[in-house]
Amino acid sequence: MKKRFLFMGLAAVVAVSSMSIGFASWKTDAAGTGKVSASGKWDISVTDAALETSAGTEVSVRDYAMKRTSAKEDSLIAATICISGNAEQSGSQSTEPMSDYVGYYAVDTSKYSLEDLQSFTDKSAMDAVKNDKTTLDLDRYLNAYYRHFTGDPAYSNKQAAKVVDSFLSDSTALLKEKFPETYANYMIVYLSNSGGWGKFNYTIASMGETILTGEDIAEDNLVDLDGATVNFADVSFQIPDSWAAYTITVTNNGTTAASLENADIYLDTEDKDQLTVDVPSLSGEVLEPGDSCTVTAVVKALDDGSHELDASGSLVIHLPYGQETVEPAPSASHIHTK
Repeated sequence: MKKRFLFMGLAAVVAVSSMSIGFASWKTDAAGTGKVSASGKWDISVTDAALETSAGTEVSVRDYAMKRTSAKEDSLIAATICISGNAEQSGSQSTEPMSDYVGYYAVDTSKYSLEDLQSFTDKSAMDAVKNDKTTLDLDRYLNAYYRHFTGDPAYSNKQAAKVVDSFLSDSTALLKEKFPETYANYMIVYLSNSGGWGKFNYTIASMGETILTGEDIAEDNLVDLDGATVNFADVSFQIPDSWAAYTITVTNNGTTAASLENADIYLDTEDKDQLTVDVPSLSGEVLEPGDSCTVTAVVKALDDGSHELDASGSLVIHLPYGQETVEPAPSASHIHTK
């Protein structure tokens, strides 16, 4: 179940102007002056988050990774990106660069489909893709891979698979680093360097969703924090009384107090007999400038007597921080007295 924390802010702009009015004759000018200024900064942000789980839970993270399209055999792919090495080195990057003519590129599929690439009839169209700032010429970033060779075809194929596994894994990591917002769009394609252009282009891998669990999840992947929202890893409860604690810290970096009077924390589920949430009371909570507030909600699996856990839901924490209540301004008026 995916948890999303929503955060809302408020801004205000104040403008002040003045106007003078006089009579044409028999006049007495009366003047009143007063300095007025408007200053302040509204800056409330989520500054930290954490996920803690008990025994009897399984944590998983949805991610994307390059997966083979099986357009070409591993042995053919590996042959273009590997050099000879011993068994211990096999599948790892060497210190030698790949050839400039390998021809494997990471291409953003939101801009170019395989059909587009295969439809090219001239070199200029191909060069435009290769030189696009969103395209990566992989031989410029990754070195050649070691591969252990023997006379055994079955063994040789396993070594080729190790090379391709490493190549796709390293390409995925590279794309996440270079294009963190769009990496899931990518595929790896062979772009021909010879005439005939598009008809020789093919894809060897494309991004596909994968589920990471256990030791495959890095600690910093449990929480995705961007300052306004928080996404936590999915949690599966496997035994009664297992629990997950979701913690966020909100900081007031502005210059005015922020009220949390309307905070709303709840568990969106149709299975309340098997899932429950313990939430803190935030009534009257106000963050002065420079203050922080840490909120923890705990979701727990319940034993409803059925001897089977079969439930799902989403934890929602809605923190609508607002400015302090301002009393209504008086109406403009004038009073004539005798």
